[in-house]
Amino acid sequence: GTRAMTDGTAGRGLYVYGKGKASVRRSTFEENRKVGVSVTDAGSSIELTDVVVRRTREEESSKDLGDGIEATVGGKLVATRLLVEDNLTYGIGCFNAGSSVSLTDVTVRRTEARVKDQKWGVGLMVQESASADLVRVTLDDNRTDGVFGADKATITGTDVVVRRTRAELSSQSGGLGLRAELGSKLTLTRTLLDKNREAGVL
Repeated sequence: GTRAMTDGTAGRGLYVYGKGKASVRRSTFEENRKVGVSVTDAGSSIELTDVVVRRTREEESSKDLGDGIEATVGGKLVATRLLVEDNLTYGIGCFNAGSSVSLTDVTVRRTEARVKDQKWGVGLMVQESASADLVRVTLDDNRTDGVFGADKATITGTDVVVRRTRAELSSQSGGLGLRAELGSKLTLTRTLLDKNREAGVL
């Protein structure tokens, strides 16, 4: 995996920004720091096909994050046949207006709490007017929320499975399959919610 800089910051496996574009096939991003795969800025995009992102660790200096994949500030991610497992904080995070993730045949599992405060562990987090489109996506054995849409997020999905969401480690509360709040819109077709701890949908 990628090492942190000498001041303990950074360590991403793949970082695309400033209207950059990347297409990656049949690759594994493993044991990087802060974020495994990151796309940021409007006009930037990443396409992943047959990719694994696993065991991303926290940023050394801040003890924060450890996300598997992140799309922010207008960045776009398109992924097909993707496995995201054993990361911290968010398996996949999508933040800010204009940012989007499109996921087909994707599994996100065993996301754990962030190191600095033992919070989160969400499978898919979509926030701040960002959007996500899911087709044949499974979120399994994550913490706090399987799928969480907040602050006017838009999430659509077909053939989605959310199962075995566990409590947040710090509070021992939560364990929700699907959560949408603060003006977010969640539209799902043919969805299985199975063995989530606190509620299937909130």
